[in-house]
Parts: sequence; C-alpha cells; structure tokens
Amino acid sequence: MLLALPLLGFSTVALAADLALDFQDSPNIGPAGGVFTYSLGLQNNGPSAEGSATGITTSFNMPITGGSTYGQFVTYRVVGGTGTCTYNAGPQTVTCNGLSALAFNQAMTIEIDVRLPNAGTYTSNASAASTGVTADTNLGNNSAPQTTTAQAASDLQLNATSNAAPGILAGEPYAYQLEVVNNGPDAMPANSGTRVTFQVPSGASVTARPTGSGWTCTPASGYPLSNNELITCDRNQALANGAPAPVITVPAVSNTNGNVSSSFRVAGLQQNGEPVPDGNESNNIDGVPLTFDPGTDVGITKARTSPAGSGAVAQGSTVTYTLTPRHLGGQQPGGTITVTDTLGAGLSFATPTAFTAGSGWSCSTAGSVLTCTRSGWSGGNFSNMPTIQVHAVANDLGTLGNTAVIATPGDANSSNNTSAVNINSSDESDLAVWKAGPRHAVAVNELFPYWLAVRNEGPLNVEAGQLIRVTDTLPPNVQAQGLPAGTGWDCSASTLTVVNCTRPGPLASGQATDAISVPVRATAAGVLQNVACTALEGTGSSTDRNAANDCTGQVETRVTNEQADLSIQKLASSALIKTGEPLTYTLEVTNHGPDASTNVMVEDDLLSLLSQGGLQSVSISPAPAAGFGCRIGDTGPYAATLGPLDGASQALRCNLGTLNSGSVSTIEIVVLPLVATNAPRENVATVYSPDVGEGDGNRDNNTDDVTGNVTAMVDIQALKTRPSPTIPAGAPLRFTASVRNAGPSTASGVELVDTLPGNAPFLGLISSDGGNCAPLPAIGSVGQTLTCTWASVPNNTTRNVVYEVRAMTEGDTINNAVVVSTTTEENDVLSNTANTTTAVTAAVLDIVVNKSDNPNVVALGETSTYTISIDNGGPSAGTGLTMVDTFPVNAPGGAAPTAVFSYQGGLRVYRGATEVTGDAAEYSCTEPAVGATSGVLTCNFSGYFDEGASHRRRVTYAMRAESVSGVAGVAVGSSHNHVSVEVNETETLSDNNEAIETTSARRDDVPVDLGGTKTASPRALVKGENVVYTITVTNNGGAGGAAADSLGAQLIDPLPSGLQYLSSTPAGACSHSGGTVTCQVGTLPTGASRVFTITALLDENYSGPTPLANEAHIDAPGDIDPGNNDPRDETPVIDKSVGAPTLSQGALLMLTMLMSLLAWRARRRA
Repeated sequence: MLLALPLLGFSTVALAADLALDFQDSPNIGPAGGVFTYSLGLQNNGPSAEGSATGITTSFNMPITGGSTYGQFVTYRVVGGTGTCTYNAGPQTVTCNGLSALAFNQAMTIEIDVRLPNAGTYTSNASAASTGVTADTNLGNNSAPQTTTAQAASDLQLNATSNAAPGILAGEPYAYQLEVVNNGPDAMPANSGTRVTFQVPSGASVTARPTGSGWTCTPASGYPLSNNELITCDRNQALANGAPAPVITVPAVSNTNGNVSSSFRVAGLQQNGEPVPDGNESNNIDGVPLTFDPGTDVGITKARTSPAGSGAVAQGSTVTYTLTPRHLGGQQPGGTITVTDTLGAGLSFATPTAFTAGSGWSCSTAGSVLTCTRSGWSGGNFSNMPTIQVHAVANDLGTLGNTAVIATPGDANSSNNTSAVNINSSDESDLAVWKAGPRHAVAVNELFPYWLAVRNEGPLNVEAGQLIRVTDTLPPNVQAQGLPAGTGWDCSASTLTVVNCTRPGPLASGQATDAISVPVRATAAGVLQNVACTALEGTGSSTDRNAANDCTGQVETRVTNEQADLSIQKLASSALIKTGEPLTYTLEVTNHGPDASTNVMVEDDLLSLLSQGGLQSVSISPAPAAGFGCRIGDTGPYAATLGPLDGASQALRCNLGTLNSGSVSTIEIVVLPLVATNAPRENVATVYSPDVGEGDGNRDNNTDDVTGNVTAMVDIQALKTRPSPTIPAGAPLRFTASVRNAGPSTASGVELVDTLPGNAPFLGLISSDGGNCAPLPAIGSVGQTLTCTWASVPNNTTRNVVYEVRAMTEGDTINNAVVVSTTTEENDVLSNTANTTTAVTAAVLDIVVNKSDNPNVVALGETSTYTISIDNGGPSAGTGLTMVDTFPVNAPGGAAPTAVFSYQGGLRVYRGATEVTGDAAEYSCTEPAVGATSGVLTCNFSGYFDEGASHRRRVTYAMRAESVSGVAGVAVGSSHNHVSVEVNETETLSDNNEAIETTSARRDDVPVDLGGTKTASPRALVKGENVVYTITVTNNGGAGGAAADSLGAQLIDPLPSGLQYLSSTPAGACSHSGGTVTCQVGTLPTGASRVFTITALLDENYSGPTPLANEAHIDAPGDIDPGNNDPRDETPVIDKSVGAPTLSQGALLMLTMLMSLLAWRARRRA
C-alpha cells in the first residue's frame, strides 16, 4: 500500500554582515610616560550578499593600573574611514560614532593614543557593534581585552640652540649649545649613561672637540671634522627627574651659504648596554636650522724660518719669513686674495731676492710693503695655499717687527687675518766668565785647583773664526804647578803667574765651555783674592759689549799655616736593605791633626727616600756646641737633632764646630730608602773646613761612600666592590676586583686570582685594565677562578678587573673572594685578600606576552600567521620559560568559537632579531599535528631569559580557516586562541602573562553546483535497532560545467525524532549537537564526491510516522543550483516482533517507485 510521507522543510538562518574587531596595543611593553597606541581594527567579514556593515560604533575603556591610575587620553585617528570619537572623563571611555559603513571585506582602524603615566600593568577593553539593517549575529569577534605593561623610564629631552646671530656669514665662527633634561617620570641611575650623538652638519665643520662638564666627546683629536663625521659625547652620572645635565658646547663654522641643518640625538644606556626606556623619543632629537649669507674665511700664519729658532739674529743678516695663507671655513674664496707683508722699521727687503712666491701668487714690492695677489682658491676648507717667503735684512738693533695681512672680499672672520713676527736683531755674543776655588781652606804649600769656564749668554752665537780668551792673573804668593788644561782650550801661553787660554768658536747662545783646571800652590798664609776675565776676539757678526760680566768678582781662598787632616768614614747598618725599612748611616769624622779644625762641615745628599718620613732622624755624638749641628739645605739654623722629615730627597748639611786633633765626631742618620725595583744604592758624604787647611795634600779621605743593595718593597692590596649589598635573583651582578699598589716600590709580576662564587654562574669579563686574563672561565661555570696578571703595577696605582655573574636563588648569599700577589717582596700581606657578600633577594622580573595575527580576517582555506612575543621587563632573568598556546578556546566573555581553524605548522622561533629555528640549545617545542583543529603548542626555552629587546623571544606559526558555524546559512565565525607564559621565578606582575587573539573566518560564495544523495541501511527500519545513513555529496562543476572547486560547504542533517545519534564518518569531519549532525565537506574538486555516514538508533518505542523521512541539507553559499542540495531518504518502520516483511522483486520495485513519487510531490508543494 502507499505510505503517506509528510513534507519535510529545511529552515535557514537569515544572513547578516559580520563586523570583526581586532584590538591591539603598540608597544605591548614600553616606557612609562610614553604614548601607547591602541588600535581597534574593524573589518566587514561578510558574507558578500549582505552588503555593508552600517551603524558602526566602538567603545574603548581607558587603560587602568593599580585600581585608580588611568592612562591619559591624547588623541585619536580614524584610518581608512571617517567618524568622531569622544573621550569621556567620567567613565574613562572613548566612544566612536558616525563611523563609515564598511562594505564586504572593507576595513578601517581607529587608533587611540594614550599616555601611560607610571610604571605598571594596565588593562583595557574594546568593543564594536553594527546596529544597521544588517545586524551582526556573530558577536564572538566584537570585543577583546588588552594588557599593556609600562616600564620605569626616563624621558630624556635634548634642546639644541646656537649663538649664531641673524645674518651670520659662511666662514664666521659660531657654536651649538646642547642641553639634556630628564623629564622623568624616573631618574637616570648613577650606573647608567647619557649619550649624545650627532653627525657634523652637512655644509659645516666642527672646529674643535666639544666640551661640557662631565662629558667626554670622541674623537678626541683630528679637528676640524667635516663630511658628516660622527661625534659621540658620553656622561656616566646620575640625572634626577626634572634635572638638566651640563651643556655641551660644539664650536662650528659653516662652509656654505644658505641653509645648514643639524640633528643631535640623546639616548640613555643601561649598564648592560640596553637602552634606558624613554617615554617620549620624539624629543630625543633636536636641531638648529641656520641660514648663512655668502661668506668665506681666509687666514694667515707667519713664522721665521731662517735662521731657525727664536733666538736673536745677527745685525745685517738676512731673515726669511714664511707666510702660509689658509682657506678656513666658509665658501671657496672666489675673488682676489691679497696678502701684504709690511716690514717694520729696521728691516729692508733683501737683494736681489726679496721674496719667493708659491704657485698662483703674483707679487711685487713697493718701499717696505710686499703685495701678493691671486685669483681665488679651490683647495677646499681648512687647506693651505702655496706659501710666500719674505727675505729681509735686519739693519738695526733691537726688536724689529714684521706684519702680514690677508684679505679677500666677503671674509667673515677678520680675527685670523693678521700675523706678526718680531725678531731681536743683535750684534752681541755676551760672554760671562766663571771661576771657582776650593770651598775648604788650604794649607801653605798644599796643592789645590782653580776652575775657569765661559758661558755665552747670547743672544748671538759665537761664530767659527772667532776666539774666546780667558785670562787670570794669580794672586801674590800663588804659582801655577802645571799647565792649565781643559777640553777645547789652548793654554800654551800661560805662565807661572798668569793663566792665558783661548778657545775657538763656535759657541751657541746659552752654551758653556768645558772648565779649565789650574793647579796652584800658595806659599804664604792669608786670604787669596783674584779675578778672571774673558774676551771675544776675531772677526764675526757679533761682539761682546757687556763688560759687566766679562770678569768675575773676587774669588777668595783661605790659606792657613794650621793644618788638620780631616777624614770621614761612612758605614751602613746593612749591605742589603728593604725599601721602606730603616737604614742607618754612620758618619765618623776624625781630625788627624796636627792642629784643631774649626767649622768642620759635613755634606750628605740623601736621595731616593720615602716621601713620608724618608729622613727619620739625624743625631751627633758628642753633642755639638750651641749654634752648631745639622740642617737641611744651605740656609737656616743648625740643630743638634733632626727628623722625622718628609721628602723624597734631603740635602743634609752639618757644621760640627771645632774638632781638636785626634777628636772624633759621629753623625748617625736613619733613612727609609726607596727603590722602584731592586737596585744598588750609593751614598757619598764629604767633610771639609773652610778655616783650616789639610796640609798633607790628601783629600781622598775627605769623601767616603757606601753602596748597599736595596730591594723593592710593596704593599699590594686587594679590593672587591659591587653596586649594592643586595641583588635580585636572576639579575646580572657586576663585580670589580682590584689590586692596588700602596707602594712604595713598583710591584712586579702582579697576579689577581678571583675565586668565582659557587652559586653564581660566570657571565663574562667586561674589562681588565690592561691585564692578561686568559684563559677565561667558561660562560655559565661556577666556582672557577679568574686569573689576571700584570707585568708591573707602579706605586700608588690601582688595576681594576670588571666581570659579571648571575645571581641565582633567593635567600642565597654570594660570597666572592679575591687574592692578589706579586713577585716583589711585600711588607704587609694581610691586605692581599678581600671578599664581599651579596644577599640574593627575591627576583624582580615581569614576563609579558602578546599575541597578534595577520591577517585578522580570512576566508576559508586561507592562512593567518600568529606571532607570539615574550618580553622580560627585568632586571632579573627568568628561567624555565614555558609558553603554552591552546586552540580553540572560548572568547574572553565565555562564548564558544564559531569557526574552525587547523594548525598548519611553519613554526619559527627568534631570539631578538636572530632566528634560532631548529636550535635545540635554544628551545624545544611540541607541536600539534598539521591539520589538527584543536591542540596545544608548547615551547620550553633554555637558559636565562634576560631583559631587553635583544633577548625577546618570538614564535610564529600558521593556522588555516577550515569552516564556520554549523548553522545553515551562517557564513561567518570566529575562533579564539590563548597563549600563556610562565617562568620558575615569582614575578612582580603576573596579570600580563596571558593573551587571547580572536581570528575571524568567512565562507565566500563558490559558484558551483553541489548535489547529494542519501540512502538508509537497512531499507526497512526496525524499532530498537541501528540504521546507517549514507550521504554522498558531489561537485557537479561551475556554470556550464566549468571546472571549479568547492570550499566551505557543510552537510547539515537534523535527525528526525525517534533517532538517537551514535556515530559518523569520516572521523573528525562531523560533529553532533542537539540532534543535528554537521559535516564539513571541505575542498571538493569538480566531479569528485565525498561520502559521509551517520549511524543512529531507532527508539524501541517509536510511534512516529512511517516511512521515517530524514532530509539533510548541503549548505553551500553561492551554489548555482540549490535544487539538489537536500538529499532525502524515507524508510518504512516495522516492529521487531513482526519481523521483516518478505516481498517479491516486483513488490519491492513498486514500493520504491511509490516512495519516489511521494517525495517528488512533496518537493513540488514546497
């Protein structure tokens, strides 16, 4: 019989434009006080049939930290559209209305600039809505949160000014003044640096090294600098919030007319070389635009080049002056350049050659003026033009002046246009004679010498061909005992009573002759007085016209009948003494007679002493009479004792008074000797009497010396410093290990051995102050030794070794010890060790993660690249950095994802700007399978995660849009992807350790014809038993049968009442929810088919209609023939107890035809 089947209709959901919001911040971690840009990216995700998204509004909650500190609204921009945004101070929101409608796939962005005033983690939220006719039904991508981190920062501002006045000419000197101000909100710490850099402005030159208190500018030499050369000025001092640094002055000159632009930049540098966060980099650069009128700068220098030097020139001789014209700053001098040289009174041009001019000069003389001209100069800035030599004769005596002047049209700087040279014209070589006799008394008939010498006081040299003569008439009762002698002297004309010696020139001005020694003997007691004289003879350019010093004053020598043979013996307490240890000299003075000796003088020059207390004491035994004793130097009273006295040397002078024949006087001297390195030490003492002669002619015993070996002695000291007694765990700790030589000698073979902490890995050597520290401990090693050596360290000098370790565990104490040694003997080894302890406090770090996608909206089948950025705000390093990226997840508001994305791999990993993909030493990642539509990407990063952009970790990978919501007709959807990071350490902030990124997908229309068939097995449904529906979806091609792949189609099968879903195939292609089975058709080429099966259980108590109709729907936007998109199957239902009816082949055929007819009629009525 015929079975009446109900007509089954398939309802669809009305389509609407999907407005997608992509909410991002830039930067995600940045400097406090800086402007952060929050971007609300809006895009119409379609579908295309629904037209434009209209009535768009957005709302942005201002970032907040600490519950009460809000960001400060700055401005907004609507990019790619129009609209008006309003900042609402009360609720702290920014709302935007009147925004442009967005056609399908069209986008616009609202950028809101916000200043985050203080350090902290700021949270914000943005939302978007479309309230037009095409209401947005996909709300999963309409709102998003954002977490932004502001770091402690110093806003360094550079203010550049110039003293150049309006109308300044090219070539005219001027200067730039550069001031750096810290606008905060935080101070620049003392261990940070401020750096100003600039290139020499194009068209200008910096004429000298820039200066400023506390600033060091490089290069240090080589000025003037031009051609955009780089100059760097550094200042390593603290700079408080609101404080200016001392001004830098940059001297300059323009080499061109017109505009000269300058640009100066300031930046802060942390101790580790990373930039100091700066909240407003727009004020880090400043310049001074200057305009210069045409001008140039020429200058001239003048020097006497012959005769060389600065001494007097002979009257009547020729003097050569060299004039060096120069082009300095400004434009090339194009006009006539004129040099005039005016001879002063007493000078005249030499004949026949008055001048020698270099190439390009045309010169002539008129009277006392030389004039030279040339047409311009093309040699460039700060170049010398060819020189001009002026030849002049010094006619008069005295100071003769000569002035050169340079001029050219448009010269902007006249201060360097004149150069003058004065010479001293003379005809004199002023000879002065010197004579000396013994300071001690001599006995009658005792042999003693006179010494004679001559010095040329100038100003002219005694010339070859001239003769210097010395004459000395000996006093009465004195006769020469041999021919006088002296190197260079001829004394053959001398007699027993007259010394007559000559010496030929030359003798330079300021030079003295060798001395003439005259051996004499006196035959009678008394005070001898006589005078020696000198004279300049022969033909030459000079004469000696100063008679005042041609003869000596009276030279006195005492001759006595009394005779006393004085002797001195000097002893040292040790032949081997250490630097700085007391050394005792004993001077034993004896009068061997036969007569008493008065005013017995002892001289001892004590050298190479310690500067502090080098002369410890002087004492005389027996004690001298009142008024006698010792003193330092040749003046002042005598004292019986001296010391201690400071000074590296002491001229000891003693007057022992009267020493009778046979008497002995002992002087004891205690010194602290000093040598830089081991060396012998000689000391000489002399005794004499100015009153009583020796008589025996034996003066050898009047002097004695003692030589001992003094060994170097030092006190080297170890020092150890660190910036603070505490250090956060994970942070680099910088140690300075020092060896100081406290002297007094030079320390040789100096070694510093620093035992590295056992709980702080070695990070590297920063500097060694000239020491050799190879080989270095391995990076990351603990408990090793860092050994540095120096060949020598001078007295009062320190050598520093700077290195870093990493603090590890909170609660640890980092003990660090350094030992120093030297091959030089030390007087104190207690100070050879130093140690320091540093307490490790809780780690101070802030791990920040951010995630973005590009593009944010994709069509099915397209990929989006996800970028995960992980930063450490420091200062501690993090360890065990783990990133967990999960997809899909619910939206921040809890809504389930409405699109399906699959993982496509392409994983790439970066440290800073360097890709480290595949480097197992850097990381290990566990990836989902390619094609997986859910999963977790986990990455574990090795080692320490330090602060700074160079240590940023970045991970990228690709996801592909596979499908959207299983609701028929819905063409858009969103998926949410969550990332979280963690480290082993406890962070100061943890609310910026995760992020969610929402990506939207859409199904674009695909103009193909998809059709389907559906059959059930078995062909009669038995209550309480399973049924398997087989649905085949086929791509019949595009219009006219053209080949076209389908993409985004889904099969939706709402199971009729009475059927319970059990399973479906292919695995992963279908899902079940609320009795509806949704299967993704995927990409299906023309002519291809895809088979799906759904297994269900018919209720044992089923009482519904029979046959049981099950109709599916192929949901394919753009299908050119939707009439074949609803495959249907109607199957009779029988009770299990009745059993399956047995029909003949004919009956089965008739039943099948009847069911087909009923289905056709139902579709016709629909």
